[in-house]
Amino acid sequence: MSVIDDLLLIELEQLKKVYIDKSLEVVVKKVLSINSKYDNKIKIGYKCDASLAFAAREIDDISWKVSDDEFVELIIHINFFGLQSVNSPLPLNLHEQIVHDVNNDSNELNDFYNFFNNRLVELLAESFYKNVLARNNIINDIWPNILGLALQVYSDDKQVFYRIMNSAPLLFGNRISSNNAAKLIENFFEFDRVYIESFVPRVIELKANNLTRLSKANSDFDGGFVLGNETVDIQNSCMIHIYLQDAKEYLPNGGKNALLNKLIKFLLPHHILYSISLHLPKNIPMTLSADNVYLGWTTMVTSQEQPQTIYLEGI
Repeated sequence: MSVIDDLLLIELEQLKKVYIDKSLEVVVKKVLSINSKYDNKIKIGYKCDASLAFAAREIDDISWKVSDDEFVELIIHINFFGLQSVNSPLPLNLHEQIVHDVNNDSNELNDFYNFFNNRLVELLAESFYKNVLARNNIINDIWPNILGLALQVYSDDKQVFYRIMNSAPLLFGNRISSNNAAKLIENFFEFDRVYIESFVPRVIELKANNLTRLSKANSDFDGGFVLGNETVDIQNSCMIHIYLQDAKEYLPNGGKNALLNKLIKFLLPHHILYSISLHLPKNIPMTLSADNVYLGWTTMVTSQEQPQTIYLEGI
């Protein structure tokens, strides 16, 4: 390679080191600037990760290799939301379709999403919206929201701020892990223990515009083909296991049920479906009274003394 090519590779090393945490727009502008400096010796390509996880940055990696014709083939690795952002290499009008026409019956839109999965059209708009909030640092309002919920739950408790401050270290950084979310829920409501079980199978109903059409373009029996209007989804659902002494306030007719769901929905990614499992220390004796006649919630038809579990769907 020539000296000028060696200098180009040095600049690319510096690009990766300094610009990896910056937005896709800034990186592309820098690459174009370097490219013009070295007589357009860079061929720019993009590689997208299909994961729906909320990544810490738009760009996952920057890699390159020198081709046989002495050009540098530069690959910018971006996550799924980087592909859909306003700085994406895709046409701007496509993003307008995603935001405004995501529920229409557009064949072009469906074809674009088929290489991920049938549920993606349904999930993208809400997930994209929450991701934009995070990138614009609006998610930093998490503390006012948490404290606002606390005042609703413990309006007569003057120690609430001290108790909530125990969760402060869990909220540092741009991302909240499932373990930290579980610990925050545990501290917030003073539960005995909370843990989040990921990848819980759940039967979901496909919307009409996500159903597979039997055509030449989509007739293979593979990962993208679903027969019927339901499918089992394990990627976007979880079970929140809560161990507590008394479940009365957290049942659907209890005073803290809505607030528990509100906190969970605030902490989880928008597209994640969840269920709640309330674990009690022992089975509640069956008594037919005004306070204990909810079969499956507070009343179990059994003669055995055993721990009781109450399953609730998230709202």
